[in-house]
Amino acid sequence: MPSFTPSASSPDASPPSASPPDACTLRVRRNASARLDVVVPVGPGDQAWQQLLPQLAAQLEVSTHRRTALNMERYLVFALDAEAHAARLWLQENQLDAHVVLSAQGRGLQLNAGIAAGENDWVWCLHADTRCSAQALQRVSQLLMRSPPARALYFFELSFFDGKGMPMWLNALGVWLRARVFGIVFGDQGLLMRREQLVQVGEYCADAAGEDHAFVARARALGFSLKPIGAWLQTSARKYARLGWWRVTRTHLRQTFSQMHRFNRPHGVDSSSK
Repeated sequence: MPSFTPSASSPDASPPSASPPDACTLRVRRNASARLDVVVPVGPGDQAWQQLLPQLAAQLEVSTHRRTALNMERYLVFALDAEAHAARLWLQENQLDAHVVLSAQGRGLQLNAGIAAGENDWVWCLHADTRCSAQALQRVSQLLMRSPPARALYFFELSFFDGKGMPMWLNALGVWLRARVFGIVFGDQGLLMRREQLVQVGEYCADAAGEDHAFVARARALGFSLKPIGAWLQTSARKYARLGWWRVTRTHLRQTFSQMHRFNRPHGVDSSSK
């Protein structure tokens, strides 16, 4: 299991003079005033988070009116100083709250930096192009308000938006089957876990491809169960539109079977979200 070393990255701070470290310290704070940290790694040039942040704020307000209030801190993790600076200005102009973190480039490294910057009891990792419904936030809130199993990694069902003219329902079905038959869950399914359990599993690897697969496999090997939370997230079909549906689908199938062998995954998930 990877070990943790102190991180020089911090939210809303000037970037360190040296390159950010490849590993981060995960901190556990008891009785935090906000119970959930949402971590969003942002790739160079990606502005999809500008749709996600207002959506989270709006759905959070809806949840509050329904008396299922969910207190959260949001962390946007950038690899480029100029983009981090632009994000701070954008957040100011749009009157939205989020911490901006600077990290070494790579989704795994950016996830580690964002997780290390927070302190709350639960951590929810989302991709920048995620779209989140009020139902999803309500389910998260319900989970946090009860006492869920001690060793569990939660995930969402996945569907696709902006996939007009492509059979994206097949991909959504494939994601559903992939989780339940093979126990394979990807990062775009919104992995949710207690912070103290993240410390046990260890940080995301720096591998440009498969950081989520390695993390989930390590959690399974340590005895953590995979549990569907009972709600859907949407993710963008932009890659399919740009490169071609069959080409991307075929590539993902190859990667899935390759990484099944690489990480030697146990099969199946615990279908109960309780």
